[in-house]
Amino acid sequence: MLKKITWQEGKVLSLKLKDDLYTLVQMRKDYYLQFFDLTSAQNTWSDVDLRTVDTLFFIFTSTKALKGLAVSELSSDDVSLDERPPERRMLRAIIGGNYGADLIELTDTFETIDATTLKSNLTLANDLDTIYKYELSGMIGDPEKLRNRLINYFDNGINWDKSKEFLFKGIFPPSAKIGSQRP
Repeated sequence: MLKKITWQEGKVLSLKLKDDLYTLVQMRKDYYLQFFDLTSAQNTWSDVDLRTVDTLFFIFTSTKALKGLAVSELSSDDVSLDERPPERRMLRAIIGGNYGADLIELTDTFETIDATTLKSNLTLANDLDTIYKYELSGMIGDPEKLRNRLINYFDNGINWDKSKEFLFKGIFPPSAKIGSQRP
């Protein structure tokens, strides 16, 4: 594991999820990370073009959450950075009497506080696809939560943040993505 992780836009880290499962993450804007639908059985990466790899999700994550997972930093000789625009739509949790979320669009500087609300009070009946599609805007600080989510996707094809189950009572995870399971 890397002993120290400093934030640098464009930095790519290799994450060890378990003994035979590694993936890559790219630092984007202010603790906004891009996770990719890409694995390796070993921490060996060369000629990786992240511009052509599907994105799993974008989330805000502390460097603390990465410390328990990151094993190496890739050089520009090994990887081409993804320069596609990062996803700016996210879900902002509503906590209180009525739990749920609003669909928001992050500012140009990727701030959530002044984000534009695109749709308020999403419901399972009317907005299930939106709830499945977009990530929560809160910061993830627990490396095990992140590890378990990624392992579940790479082993079972289900890309799911269990935090949504707290906000939307009765919601079930989405169906598995066909062809995403590892051989």
